[in-house]
Amino acid sequence: DTAQAGKRSVLGRFVHGAESEPDTSVRELARLGGITLESFVSLQGLIDFAPYLKRLEPRLTDSRYQPALFVPQAITYSLGREQREEDNASETVWNWLTQQSGGFVVILGNFGSGKSFLLREIARRLIAERTITPILIDLRRLNRSLNLEGLLATHLAQEDFKEFNLEAFRYMTREGRLALLFDGYDELEVRVGFEQAASYFETICTAAGGRARIAVTSRTQHFKSDEQVLKILGQRAETAGARLAKLVPFDRQRIRRLLIGKLGSEESADRRLALLESVQDLSKLAENRSEEHTSELQ
Repeated sequence: DTAQAGKRSVLGRFVHGAESEPDTSVRELARLGGITLESFVSLQGLIDFAPYLKRLEPRLTDSRYQPALFVPQAITYSLGREQREEDNASETVWNWLTQQSGGFVVILGNFGSGKSFLLREIARRLIAERTITPILIDLRRLNRSLNLEGLLATHLAQEDFKEFNLEAFRYMTREGRLALLFDGYDELEVRVGFEQAASYFETICTAAGGRARIAVTSRTQHFKSDEQVLKILGQRAETAGARLAKLVPFDRQRIRRLLIGKLGSEESADRRLALLESVQDLSKLAENRSEEHTSELQ
């Protein structure tokens, strides 16, 4: 009976391939039958991030980052001495991160240019593809830590994820099973100071070996000039084989697409766009699409 079953020692182990952890009732029923449940990922000695992804997904589609409102922006980057521009930043960054050899991408952009939205779009797509696990780390939320592992452990603890195995994490990063998406490097610098933040960036670069997939966003306005950004971030990133790219502010066509998504029709969008353009400098504000600026368009 159930009482006797509860006293049994473990008789066996059932390995499941479910994308999420079985619910409490299923696990309790297995325990009463002397069976332990283990995911196939865990059996391989890896970290099962299914519970983490379950908590992450709702944040990727909240009111600030509705997928239907995502409008890909242009992105510029250097290839040798040649400066290139691609029309779809999300597709370009996706290709860099998911190539077989891995990738390290530093994404610079003005305030409100869509850096956070871009990383969330990448994370959503990675979850849908189910081959690479995104770890989205908002550096604004983290306190001081001494190293990369400390940053990650703090982030995962904030997400109520306690199964942090350092060796397994390093292996999964090196083998390209994870995509580490660090959002708001400039905000980290504000919290811990310039030198400490630079040290963190060097630490992030050390994780870029093997087939690691890493993206870091930073706001350009925080620095004195683009040259300073390239010197502080670019040189360190270059040693890790990174690409350094910069988001281009929204043009009129993209602003119109965003307004269509927000207002629901082309006619309403055109009226609102005309109103924006009738007020001096307001259309320049609309080139940035942060939540605060989006509210100005409503």
